[in-house]
Amino acid sequence: MHLTLTSASHNLKRGISRDNSQSPLPTVFLMSDDDRLPKPSAALSKLPRGSCFILRHYNDPERFQIAKLLSALCRRRQISILVGGNWRLAARVGAHGLHLPGHMARIGLEPAARLWLKRRKGLLTAAAHSPQELRQAYKIGASAALLSPVFGTLSHPHRRPLGPVRLAAMVRSTPISVIALGGVNSKTLNALRGTGCHGYAGIGFASENQS
Repeated sequence: MHLTLTSASHNLKRGISRDNSQSPLPTVFLMSDDDRLPKPSAALSKLPRGSCFILRHYNDPERFQIAKLLSALCRRRQISILVGGNWRLAARVGAHGLHLPGHMARIGLEPAARLWLKRRKGLLTAAAHSPQELRQAYKIGASAALLSPVFGTLSHPHRRPLGPVRLAAMVRSTPISVIALGGVNSKTLNALRGTGCHGYAGIGFASENQS
């Protein structure tokens, strides 16, 4: 997986994004998942340095312990870590920022969360599935929106994927950096070239090579 992701990251910088040569925003985002990637440590150890990990595990009773251990691993690997939906937990474990799922992005940040991000100089990302949600992500000050599903995905098997053409059109119509999410793997990655998205995110591209 390491070689696949490393070369994919370089390909993104060369041919997918509009202009990310000077951007501190990562191009590769790995997301945890209670079912498909419940123990992401092995995948994290193989991510390219400079990538980003988004901890979800929203319903895990051991979420603090998991976040603490994975935050330490990310620091050793020079990988940014964002905590999904809980800025207080993000602050406790020294995370680099916060990721908002769709229902939280629609509401926006509470003042305390915004203040923490400002002081931390942290990264804020938000989930999006439509042009309206892209606009909302930009409105709340997110650095990037994770737009999905780009391709068919096990996470949302009944949702119609955007496909590269619609993805490119949505990227052109928004000022926010777009991270492609949903069904991104070694077989679909090349289809992102020329879409203008900044990078890609997912679960499957990590788990597909772990046998």
